[in-house]
Amino acid sequence: MILKEGTNYEELIEILEEMESLTETDSLVRRDQKVRVECIKENGKLRNWSLYGDVAFKTKPYSAGKTLRQFKKQLEEMQFETNLFDIPDCYILCHLSTKISRNWDGNIVSHWIKIDPALPYQMKDGLPIFESMEVIMGENEYAVMDTIGLAFYNEATDTYYPFTETAYASLGRLFDCSMAFRNVDQHLLGTALVLAEKVSKAKFIRILHRHKNEHVKPVLSVVGNNYEIFSQKNFFEVAMAYGASNLGIYQVKEWQIMDEKTTLVLEYPEIYDNFHFELELSAGDMPSNPLSVTLKAVICNIAFPISKRTRSHKGHIQDTDIIELVRGLDAEKNHFQQTYGQFSVHNCNYSIRWSREIQKALGKKRVELLSPVKSGIYNAADLFEKVLTTYYMPISERQMTDLENGFFSLFKKISENFIKEEN
Repeated sequence: MILKEGTNYEELIEILEEMESLTETDSLVRRDQKVRVECIKENGKLRNWSLYGDVAFKTKPYSAGKTLRQFKKQLEEMQFETNLFDIPDCYILCHLSTKISRNWDGNIVSHWIKIDPALPYQMKDGLPIFESMEVIMGENEYAVMDTIGLAFYNEATDTYYPFTETAYASLGRLFDCSMAFRNVDQHLLGTALVLAEKVSKAKFIRILHRHKNEHVKPVLSVVGNNYEIFSQKNFFEVAMAYGASNLGIYQVKEWQIMDEKTTLVLEYPEIYDNFHFELELSAGDMPSNPLSVTLKAVICNIAFPISKRTRSHKGHIQDTDIIELVRGLDAEKNHFQQTYGQFSVHNCNYSIRWSREIQKALGKKRVELLSPVKSGIYNAADLFEKVLTTYYMPISERQMTDLENGFFSLFKKISENFIKEEN
């Protein structure tokens, strides 16, 4: 779920600083999903169509921008950790299907099933009797609580920890109950009871969360005992100091902070027409999102990775681990630049088989709607640009990753098959 986005590095740092005083846990999937259909026409005919889920609607960024100042400020306030259920005053809340109302102060009044993991319900005349409670809060806080309809509740401190969309995966993995979180909006109470049963067997639960306010703290993730929280701010500062600056003069293209991860994209000036580099730095609080450094070439406004390094969350992350992620990027950048510089003065005997990875990423139906680049002798630069612009189209994130990797594979294939000039 995107929380904020932008293009200013300082703004991103500011928000991450803010969030490191706001973060402690995970997230999920929203009701009333919207979809959109995108069609591309060429010469009056349909070239291709795509159906998209409402990612733009349910992934609003926590923060975004284009300045380093605000980026640094946000990095200071990123993540927090809390232990729950190590005292008897912690419960699981499940939203009741009753109409909400407002009190005289304009706050929303809602009702929730209050489940004690040690005694979820009592039996009377063969029927389970659940305890319920009234929850009164402002509209913004209620919107967070109602995203999923499940929450942890610390009665001693009157603090709510509503589940976010990204929290489900970690809950399912940690408690070995992933099936309980499928179709959760249809079986909310059942999911809550399964979770209560799992929680009752745990000594305590470690959660990562962000502060909405002092009483509502959205859960980002549930983590195991071996998880070590780390500073996203430190990751970006070290990566910028030892990696980004070594690649040359840059400007911030954009940054955004999401529930799942924080991403910063740096842009380096054009070297030739329609050709420049980007560096993408990414870090997340959750164990499933590793630290990531990706160097991309951008040709004809189409970006593809030429180097990607990752580091998992296992163990303590030191500055040397971050430095290792960015070490040698300048050499890879220079090698790609020199190789691509040779494309304009060399020809190659292209075979359509060189584009198999690209076509596989798009799928047979999409490829049939295109006019594939035919086998033959081409100038290497003209060929590569022609393939990029012919096959690039909006597709799913997973398919796009395969497509971009296919572009780089083709780049290497072309560079290895220049036609040698006869003396």
